[in-house]
Amino acid sequence: MHHAAAERGARIGINKVSGAGSALCITAIEFAPGAVQELREALDRIAPVHGGYSLTPL
Repeated sequence: MHHAAAERGARIGINKVSGAGSALCITAIEFAPGAVQELREALDRIAPVHGGYSLTPL
């Protein structure tokens, strides 16, 4: 979002983000060394990118 806003010359403001689908997550985090990797690892524990994750109840 930061890069998209900066390309248009925005310095401050509000970003609106939306998406289609029943399973959607949009998040923003303050940058800190390792923060993105830690978020990826946490999300992969909850809903693995490659694995047996399904929204269908067993």
